Amino acid sequence: MNKHSRKRAPICFKRWKRTPWAAFASMGKIIKIGVLCVTYSLLVMKSQPLLGQSAAKNGKDTIRDLEELIISTERPTPFQPLVRVIAVIQQQEIERAAVRNLPDLLRYLQGTDLRSRGGEGVQADLSILGGTFDQTMVMINGINFTDPQTGHHSLNIPVEISQIERVEILQGPGAWSEGSVAYAGAINIITKRPKKISAGASVSGGSYGFFKGEANLGFASPGRWSVSGTGGGGYSSSDGYTANTDFSILNLYTNVSFVRKTGSREHTITLQAGYQHKAFGANSFYTIAYPEQFEETRLFLSSLQYQYQSGRLQIKASAYQRRFFDRFELFRYEAPSWYTGHNYHQNDIAGINVQAAYKWGRSPEDCI
Repeated sequence: MNKHSRKRAPICFKRWKRTPWAAFASMGKIIKIGVLCVTYSLLVMKSQPLLGQSAAKNGKDTIRDLEELIISTERPTPFQPLVRVIAVIQQQEIERAAVRNLPDLLRYLQGTDLRSRGGEGVQADLSILGGTFDQTMVMINGINFTDPQTGHHSLNIPVEISQIERVEILQGPGAWSEGSVAYAGAINIITKRPKKISAGASVSGGSYGFFKGEANLGFASPGRWSVSGTGGGGYSSSDGYTANTDFSILNLYTNVSFVRKTGSREHTITLQAGYQHKAFGANSFYTIAYPEQFEETRLFLSSLQYQYQSGRLQIKASAYQRRFFDRFELFRYEAPSWYTGHNYHQNDIAGINVQAAYKWGRSPEDCI
């Protein structure tokens, strides 16, 4: 070894910086880091040509003919979907998913970010492709039931997972056709429409006093006006896995459709209504400074839809309402003297939507 070789000075960090080792600097310590360099020569590797660069056996390059790619585009008509569906969870996938509530089911949707507070769907925020939870629209059978007060309660949907047929996620500018709230995107929850009389019930339980029960009834009746619908609900509760995490959730929902077809004309009338009640200990939901938070919410929603379609003409009309009540307690048990009272909020939404479309020319599908 060469005696005249210069010794390398140890690497010392003496200045406070926002790095993991900066904590030692605050204690007046010096970190000395030694680096061991390991190299591996590529020459010892067995020479082998890459598969994509291998030559043909006859010494000539292989030429492959690819099929022609035809790209066509057109502006969507009112008779075509105005919102592009990029992800759909079908009924079979819902039944196979190991989930018991709607927020956990939405984790399976592509491009969504779900942030949960508490378990069993007590409260959750849904974001689509980097947007905020206030920029995401939540619909049931195409009716907007998004909470305008805060996105924290937009997923307060009184629909049990056993009543859902499929869930669609809509993103991008195409979702704006549903309203200005869908800045980042929208989700549409489609409930089941049974074709025969059916009934089902389930009961489950677990640790920490967890209980969940569901019951649903489906019916269908043919005739001049064919009638089909479903009704039911569920109840779940728990003592909580730690202090102030108990909850109780009650969901009730019904959906009835009347359809009449006479030749090329079709009339559809759909009525849906739902009720939900939640009461839960919100341990550190909004701030860790006050772990004894408590919240109780009540929701009632309903809508009436009418659709008429005959050949080139299509008319849609809907009326809907949503009433939401929220009571928030910063101190659930003992409150200090400066605490004047709980927070109470109530908001009411009502709206009417009418759309009409007429197909003037033939679509490319009609020409095939």
